[in-house]
Amino acid sequence: MYRIWRVYPEFRNLNLGEKGERRVSEVLRTLRHKDYVTFDDLLLEGVNVDHVVVGPGGVCAIETKTYSVFGNGIAGIAPNGKLHLSGKPPLKDPLKQARASAAIVSAELKRWIRRDTWVNPVVVLPGWRIDPPKVETDVVVMNEQTIAEFFKTRPEKLNSSEIREICSHLDRSARS
Repeated sequence: MYRIWRVYPEFRNLNLGEKGERRVSEVLRTLRHKDYVTFDDLLLEGVNVDHVVVGPGGVCAIETKTYSVFGNGIAGIAPNGKLHLSGKPPLKDPLKQARASAAIVSAELKRWIRRDTWVNPVVVLPGWRIDPPKVETDVVVMNEQTIAEFFKTRPEKLNSSEIREICSHLDRSARS
């Protein structure tokens, strides 16, 4: 019984994370009718990238972080440039993880298509209300309800042939 009690919090967190990623994946799939292509759980250079979205608005590497909502349920970027959940910093830095995922995807795309491609780092916090950032960062923080609006308002950066080229390389990577 003691062993089960010790492992339960880990199991609960894994289950919560899986549910959050599944929910975000479902929302991302709705972007397909807007010429966006989504990839889930890409393994690049030994690192799991939760989601990659490619479309007219560019390439985004999305890190999904599912935390139990506590306190006031508000998340946002504090004046120090760090993510805060109900006024408290998370144990790990999701912004750093999103930047690392974006850098890995960008490096892989450069290796494959022989040109620099900016990959936008994004953190999605399912279930949280997101406050406007107190300071600008290179990472976009949103919840699952604002994903569609975010991609709808993106300026066009890629044409259809560039999207196809990027997707063909990511698709090969997803299958290997």
